[in-house]
Amino acid sequence: MTPESGLILRCVRHYSGRDERTRIARQLQGRLDWDALLRLAEAHKILPILHAVLKESHWREVPESVLETMKRKHAANFAGNLLLSYELIRILEALGSRGIRCLVFKGPTLAVAAYGSIAMRRFQDLDLLVRRNDFLKTKDLLREIGYQPALRLPEAYEKHFYLTRSEHHFVRNDGKATVDLHWGLSPPCFSFFQDLDRLWPRSVTVAIEGATVRAPGMEDLLLFLCRHGAKHRWEGLSLISDVAVLIAAHRAMDWPGVLARAKRTNSTVMLALGLRLAAELAGAEVPENIGDWMRADRKGEVLAGKVIRSLFSSEERPTVDVADRLNLFHMRTMSRFTDRLHEIVLNLFTPTSIELSLIRLPARLYFLYYPCRLLRLAVRSVLNKALRTPRRQTPDRTGARRTSGSDKP
Repeated sequence: MTPESGLILRCVRHYSGRDERTRIARQLQGRLDWDALLRLAEAHKILPILHAVLKESHWREVPESVLETMKRKHAANFAGNLLLSYELIRILEALGSRGIRCLVFKGPTLAVAAYGSIAMRRFQDLDLLVRRNDFLKTKDLLREIGYQPALRLPEAYEKHFYLTRSEHHFVRNDGKATVDLHWGLSPPCFSFFQDLDRLWPRSVTVAIEGATVRAPGMEDLLLFLCRHGAKHRWEGLSLISDVAVLIAAHRAMDWPGVLARAKRTNSTVMLALGLRLAAELAGAEVPENIGDWMRADRKGEVLAGKVIRSLFSSEERPTVDVADRLNLFHMRTMSRFTDRLHEIVLNLFTPTSIELSLIRLPARLYFLYYPCRLLRLAVRSVLNKALRTPRRQTPDRTGARRTSGSDKP
């Protein structure tokens, strides 16, 4: 691990409640590449934490130019978050006028619930959860207030899309705000599917810029963050920091309730993995019995090792191939065979925005989208191996991977 990576981790642990000032001071006295440190913090989306910790103790070893750069970037992040927070309030007022219930998760509610301020977490969109029966009404309302679907679905495919997916993206007409509208926290085919009716009775209120916003209860939020991290292979420290800081901010967490819900939704491996990463990397403190349960999960131990090795790896990753499209890591965190099977079918056969935008099929031929998806992935994989032109995640001195040419499944 490079000195820059070590310093980043110390700052995250300190922000999560551990007293790391002595170790941070010792690392600041060593040789640091400050430009690489800033790149690393931005790559992991934790620049607000780095800025807060280094500014807090007034360490003289931190160059003034570095503090000024962090201050400027922090202010820009806060301005963007503030804009989205006021946009959220505008949308919720419109939903309320139509009698549509909504839960807000991630984004500003997570920033306030875990970090205590919208300024302390980077977010770029708004995630709203509504009832499936309210989705069409909400879609029409978003259009009325200046949003359009990021992808216009073929009419023949639209019904199937709502059955196999759990969210649809909308972009404001001026491009300054994005809303991810969810009718579930995962596709309904998975055993860990959660919808608004299940979460609403345990929901809590969060104050956002003078408005009261409904959000999932902290136990449900913790489980969601662990599932979300597993889905994205815990590819950034911000995912781990979210878990650790949420735990630190809510010492009265109902841990028996968390475990019971994890078992009920077949999410025990995802929870154990998320807690292990939060404890080992970010210094999260959990009750002794929860720590014993977490450490007893051998699959979580193996997967945590993979995550920790990859987070600061200096190796280039090859082009995303069919195996990556399957998200084998996510599948290994699933407890049920049927969930793993659904993951394969969704990732290999279910058309994405790429296929739907490349090919416009008439209603009677919509079924051809499914083999088109598989064919495109197969051709891409073969060409990548033959031409050896990988999508590179270029490492810098810190090991932070900067991806060029993303192609989300």
